[in-house]
Amino acid sequence: MTLYINLILNFLSINLAFGFIQILLIIAIVFAILILLAVLKSIKLNKESKRLSEISKKETEEKQYQDFTEGHLYQNNNK
Repeated sequence: MTLYINLILNFLSINLAFGFIQILLIIAIVFAILILLAVLKSIKLNKESKRLSEISKKETEEKQYQDFTEGHLYQNNNK
């Protein structure tokens, strides 16, 4: 009788151990997917940042200086 009880308990403990392992594997896979998505998003944002920085640099190089002292708020003594 005790042999049967020991067999049943061993079977249950093995099943529980495999259940915990499966749960841990599922959690590890989910976190790995989340980390992968975060890395891909970071790479994408880095490329976008570089692109916008280049556009901004081009715009500042192309702008001509405009004399703003010709407006009505300034007294133009040069004329």
